[in-house]
Amino acid sequence: MLVAGTVQWQRLGRYAMTRPPIDGLSIFEHTTHYYTQPMEVVPGAWTYLVGIAAHPRTMPSGHGLYANLFARRPDGDLDLPAHVLV
Repeated sequence: MLVAGTVQWQRLGRYAMTRPPIDGLSIFEHTTHYYTQPMEVVPGAWTYLVGIAAHPRTMPSGHGLYANLFARRPDGDLDLPAHVLV
């Protein structure tokens, strides 16, 4: 399932990625490289949210056609993200 739309949060706590992940460094293994600022709390924030959710058995694995579209967590499971643009 793909979700997308606007959401208003009463209180949004967020960490902003301060560097683009273009250096070939895994975000999960190098969080201190990408997230260098403390959490910011934004009251009454309007956001645009995009996310993917699915049962693991329905997601592609191995060398499947869509397997490279999804990041993997350190434990090997798929990372099904939700991204929020404030």
